[in-house]
Amino acid sequence: MKFASDSPKLSYAELTLILYLYSWKTVGWSTSNSNDSKLT
Repeated sequence: MKFASDSPKLSYAELTLILYLYSWKTVGWSTSNSNDSKLT
């Protein structure tokens, strides 16, 4: 918790980046598969 308290901005940036990458990967996978059933 000390790390987060010391650099909350870094944590936020890292989380945003991971979320963005995850979202992009999910979208790409969905597009590649062309099936929304898999996402559900």
